[in-house]
Amino acid sequence: MKKILVHIASVIIVALLLAGCSSARHVPEGKYLLNDIHIHINDSTKSITKEEMINYVRQQPNHKVLWAAKLQLGVYNLSGKDSTKWYNKWVRKMGEPPVVYDSTLTRQSVNQLQKALINMGYLSATVTSDTTINQKKRKINVDYTLTPGTPHKIRNIDFELYNDSIR
Repeated sequence: MKKILVHIASVIIVALLLAGCSSARHVPEGKYLLNDIHIHINDSTKSITKEEMINYVRQQPNHKVLWAAKLQLGVYNLSGKDSTKWYNKWVRKMGEPPVVYDSTLTRQSVNQLQKALINMGYLSATVTSDTTINQKKRKINVDYTLTPGTPHKIRNIDFELYNDSIR
């Protein structure tokens, strides 16, 4: 039991140390690291969940471990600038490269989210995106706001069949 606690504590310490490093180290100058995505749904019926709508977002941020630390990004950032050296290649293979924000993918995500809401019957749905930039850390957060409106439902369908053999 004591060994397990020591291992868990050491993993948490390593994760915190890697999270403390500059996560935007390998992000090109003038670009931003996609830090987080939030989906806000303005719907009183709660018929739409964030979990089902996140699948329509085209660009996802780096994977988080223990809901806070981006451990794989931290491992990737341990590599140096020279990608031809064997150590840097090995460390980059073990880690996850940073996700650089792309405004085109954000616009595509807005379109995808709106099409998904229309397919669910929300024909007057609107989707907007808003970005929050942290200039100092070179990170960006994207907030999607979904306003589905009222759903359109088909009450009944009537078929008129003129051939008696089909009935």
